[in-house]
Amino acid sequence: MAQLFIGRKSLVSDAYGIKTDAAFVNTPEDNMRQRGAMDKLTTDGAQAELSDRAKDVLRSLCMDDWHSEAHYQHQNFAEHRWRHVKKNVEWLMNLRKCPPEAWLLALQCACGVMNHTAEKSLGNRPPLQILEGCCLRLTRKRQRAQRTNWAQAIIPCARTNGRLCLECWTWTYAQSPHR
Repeated sequence: MAQLFIGRKSLVSDAYGIKTDAAFVNTPEDNMRQRGAMDKLTTDGAQAELSDRAKDVLRSLCMDDWHSEAHYQHQNFAEHRWRHVKKNVEWLMNLRKCPPEAWLLALQCACGVMNHTAEKSLGNRPPLQILEGCCLRLTRKRQRAQRTNWAQAIIPCARTNGRLCLECWTWTYAQSPHR
């Protein structure tokens, strides 16, 4: 399972792996530590997101919450971005013939790349630039390192008969500048 956070104005997407529904409460705190507190938590009404502990966390941080109605995904703005993220994850996994166990890494990778990629709806600026208010510039040295890391990340491992090796991808993704 994974929990996805999408910025309403910035479109920054962050994915966190969770093992149980009860672990949901920890992911907003992790996201707030990394990106700063949000004004409102908009959810699709999942039970973990409606728990008393989740409400206590929101209350302690003076955050508002809003839940869309069940089976009315069009009410939640994040559904459109989630479809875009999901399409990129499926493309990446099909392209490199990734094992199903690598879906969380593919999700986090897709979110990282999309956060650094210019969006037409944001005036051709990347979501992280909107969120952080600064220009994302890469030096030539960092661009070279970035190309090297992504090239290594998509080269199939010889040990797995041409399929992407989960161990190699994990190591390479952790080394990439997007993380």
